[in-house]
Amino acid sequence: MRKLTALYIVLALLCLFFLIAVIPLTVEIIADPDFSLNVCISFIKLKLVPKKEKPVKLSDFRIDRFRKKRLKEEKKKLKKHKKADKKPAEKPEEPKEEKPKEPLTKKVTSVLDLVRNVVLDTVRKFGKYLKVRISFIDVNIGCEDPYDTAMIYGAVCQSVAVISELLSGLKNVKIKETDGIRNVAVRSDFINRKTSFRVHIAFSIRVWQIVSVGATGLIRYVKYKAGSTKKKNKRSKAGGNTECQKTKSAE
Repeated sequence: MRKLTALYIVLALLCLFFLIAVIPLTVEIIADPDFSLNVCISFIKLKLVPKKEKPVKLSDFRIDRFRKKRLKEEKKKLKKHKKADKKPAEKPEEPKEEKPKEPLTKKVTSVLDLVRNVVLDTVRKFGKYLKVRISFIDVNIGCEDPYDTAMIYGAVCQSVAVISELLSGLKNVKIKETDGIRNVAVRSDFINRKTSFRVHIAFSIRVWQIVSVGATGLIRYVKYKAGSTKKKNKRSKAGGNTECQKTKSAE
């Protein structure tokens, strides 16, 4: 019986972990026309922006509540004063020895190596898993000055082209269509001179995929650090050997 109960517990935990791993996480960006940012965990929807305003209650304006708030504030002030009195006198800091700074070229090369070995692989894997759903992108540009309209229209068209180029590299990208035409439009309005935009984009990924991406990034980082330490040790050994040879030749 004990073995069976232990087996049932293990199976239940495995099922629980599986269900958590399969849960999809979705981030929705909506501007139609008011901006809102939502996070969906399976069927649970959390509204991050804008935050819901708390309804005003008459009970909040009671005298008892105000008195309690004042007492709390006074207690906090007393605690702060007590902590300040208890703090020991700070000792004068001893002058620290300045370490020789690394040259800029070394810093740049180390950052580039880190990006090449760690960040790129992690981003590629993240791009494989990430699902993008574009319901619509509708931008209408119109300014008082036609020159400003033309300039902003060109800049927006360029940025939309860059974003679409980046998204085309991802496999799981869906753009909603109406009558065979994609719901992505950028227009210039020289007559009404009104600027408006409507956007609805959703990014979704599963929990196990996030864990997988994090694990790959961590493994790559550990390997990169181990390789860099080995290189440093080799350089230090080579430097020590050259110094020994110089001293021998001088003798």
